[in-house]
Amino acid sequence: MDIEGLGDERLSELMEAGMALTPADLYTLDWSQLEDRKGWGSKSVEALKASLAESLGRPFAKVLYGLGIERIGEVNARSLAQRFRSMEALMAAEPAAIEETPGIGPIQAEVVAETVREPEFIELIDKLRAAGVQLEESGPAAGKGHLENKTFCLTGSLPTLTREEATERILAAGGRVTSSVSKKTDFLVAGEAAGSKLEKAERLEVTVLDEAALLAMLEV
Repeated sequence: MDIEGLGDERLSELMEAGMALTPADLYTLDWSQLEDRKGWGSKSVEALKASLAESLGRPFAKVLYGLGIERIGEVNARSLAQRFRSMEALMAAEPAAIEETPGIGPIQAEVVAETVREPEFIELIDKLRAAGVQLEESGPAAGKGHLENKTFCLTGSLPTLTREEATERILAAGGRVTSSVSKKTDFLVAGEAAGSKLEKAERLEVTVLDEAALLAMLEV
């Protein structure tokens, strides 16, 4: 769940002690018991409390990515969140519907459908919902702007925009963002050190944009 102040070592410690066997258990920790553990103390406990409180406002897309579903990276998690809008809708979706999400192939769709139907996953989601974690998308729905039905892929380092900023602006304009280039890709936004994605885009005759061209397109 990418909780600040809770690295792998401390998470392993909590798991070995039986205090946090799932991400949801972090929200019901026994703070007095934790404070008494060696290497913690009141400052560390208060910092973890603050990080957990902050995580309750994290967007659904980031929560979905943080659940660590196999074969689902950050870009695909964002696409799934934007398409299905809620964990409830995603959990009810069949593989064929999941595969319609930009960037999601048949194997990924099967993995997602199987994972969200596992009893352990359902129990985890119930606990996260009870804790107040965001399990619904609050941003604009997909396809509600002048870039509707246009699929983008990003590669390399852009001069002024971060990858996340560029993605957010494309999505806000109704576009889609995928993690790989395919025949279905309309535009590749290429920055410095673009690498193999640029080569593939040129081979597939996908239109390549630099940051300036992307910004001009976004401002139409």
